[in-house]
Amino acid sequence: MKKINYLHVSVPSRLLKLIFGQKFVPKAIVHYKWLKPSIACLLVVFVTVLGTLNIVKIDQSKRFDVFDEAAHFDYVLKLKSGSIPKTGDLLSQSTLRMIDCTGSWIASRNSCENQVRNAKEYPAGGFSYESQQPPIAYIPFIFNTSTKDLQSGRLFKFRLGNLFWYFMSSLLIIWISLKRHFTLEKVTILSACSLLGPVVLHAFGTVNNDAMGLFAGLCFLSLPLVELRKGISKMVLLFFIGLLFGLGKATFLFLPFSYCVAGLALDKHSKIFVSSKSGKGKSNLSNNVERSKLSTKDSLLVLFFGVSSTLIFEVFQSVRGSVSAKTVLKALQGFSLTSHIQINKIVSGFFNNLQIFGSYLPSHLSQFCFIALIAGLAISLASKDNELVLLSLCFAIGVMTLAIFWVFFNYFAGHFNFDSQTRYLIVFVPVIAVIMTKSPRVVSWLMSMSLILLAVLAI
Repeated sequence: MKKINYLHVSVPSRLLKLIFGQKFVPKAIVHYKWLKPSIACLLVVFVTVLGTLNIVKIDQSKRFDVFDEAAHFDYVLKLKSGSIPKTGDLLSQSTLRMIDCTGSWIASRNSCENQVRNAKEYPAGGFSYESQQPPIAYIPFIFNTSTKDLQSGRLFKFRLGNLFWYFMSSLLIIWISLKRHFTLEKVTILSACSLLGPVVLHAFGTVNNDAMGLFAGLCFLSLPLVELRKGISKMVLLFFIGLLFGLGKATFLFLPFSYCVAGLALDKHSKIFVSSKSGKGKSNLSNNVERSKLSTKDSLLVLFFGVSSTLIFEVFQSVRGSVSAKTVLKALQGFSLTSHIQINKIVSGFFNNLQIFGSYLPSHLSQFCFIALIAGLAISLASKDNELVLLSLCFAIGVMTLAIFWVFFNYFAGHFNFDSQTRYLIVFVPVIAVIMTKSPRVVSWLMSMSLILLAVLAI
């Protein structure tokens, strides 16, 4: 069993012995064995509080966010009423009133009066176009909805639902840090990179299903730390993590997919390398791959359960829907059509994905984060550390496949011309966070300190 390196503080220990004598100084105090776990937790709590202050500030915005928040809000109201929205549903009267009352960007401010509104007069044909989304990510918002806030036109309380996923992510970071025996430096880097990204904070500050990706990503990377025997118990765990991905949001599935591809690619490379050595022994890379923290088989099972649950839900929605999903997409995205797949959209989507630690407002600190990200990935891909190679390759595959897939998906769905959005990569943020904990200090501290300063300045 690996021995935990607790934080020893020798100078205070000697002073205590000198003042009180050896027999009056408890051994636990002398060795400070309680100190490291406590400080680790306090560090994560500090970062969480810093992030929460940013989220609360974003929550105070009086208008619906540009990233489809009104449609997500409508989904929550329908879920609160006891039914999963179906394809073809129109925005509810409560949502239409809230759009007018808050002066949302999608409609000019009219009034908060309780009057019947025609949904067809609103953008996207008045369709509740997020109804194709699975429900899990929205569940915490149900407990924040209140008739009083609906009447007053206030969004603040509704948006606090995402804090549930934020606090759950913080608890997972503490657990991962303790299970992996991270130093206090690594705890700081892991928590800052996971919890303080501007894109992450913005997602947690509005009503959406993107923010849950952070929790899903942390669950995926923490799988090998759960001490379960192989068999039914492990299969059940993989099944529930697959459901978390599949019934959270379809784009979350790019993480287990990319991890599988990266693992298979490294396995293939190792076999070729070993055979070229004529049986003289396995390469370092081969040995490292065998010691991989999460097996390719396990990630493949998560992907299988996730894709299966997504497909079942899609069939369920198509049977219930009053109109086809294509009709809703046309009403939403019909203003931007193309006769052919445009490569520039793939390129722009690729660079959008790389801005996962960027800021929606111009900032030199966000540029430092981008430099640290690229440097960390380059160093990791050239590393002999199996986890660094695997995770960096996983992120690179995720960035490229999502950028390509999104353009092709929109084109074949109706010749729509859209690229991938940065917030879709939130599920990959824990991957980068772990990479940063094992990167050179100049890279990891450039990233984490830039994110901390961005969060402090944004309060």
